[in-house]
Amino acid sequence: MMKPIHQLISQMMAAIVVAASLGLVAYELKQSRDIAATELTLSTQARDAEQSLFLVRPEIYASAREKLLDGAEPSELTSEEHFAYWTIVDVRRQIFDSVHLLYTKGLVAEGEWEKTRGYLKHMIQHNPFWTEVVDPETFFGRPEMLIELREIWAEIEAENPEWRRPLGESGP
Repeated sequence: MMKPIHQLISQMMAAIVVAASLGLVAYELKQSRDIAATELTLSTQARDAEQSLFLVRPEIYASAREKLLDGAEPSELTSEEHFAYWTIVDVRRQIFDSVHLLYTKGLVAEGEWEKTRGYLKHMIQHNPFWTEVVDPETFFGRPEMLIELREIWAEIEAENPEWRRPLGESGP
């Protein structure tokens, strides 16, 4: 027969083990919920991107891209070309948002996100369509991505205070 002190210690240890087990179960439930929410967000973004791409005629996008690469200003595009190019840029923004979501959930390595973020920053700095699509003042999307975009804009403006320009206005 156990002495009362041994019995008390055994009961306390059992209670601690049960509490730790419950904590582990709660953590696993949270992870499962986070993964399910991430999968839902990604599938919604994929559906939205597919619907957007359905509206774009590839030859119109190609025409717009060629004109812009040849030095045309966005204001020189036809309304169809503007819509096609803007739509593709917005779909690419959704891809960046997806990568950011995966990064915040620990599913993308820091180096991969930093590379993606650097490319996004470059596009915002040098492409007026990107400036329009990801402007923090008019951005619609996940609040976490909005915070990231505000940080990117602050970095760009700190590096070049005269950087921001309206869509269609000539730049460097």
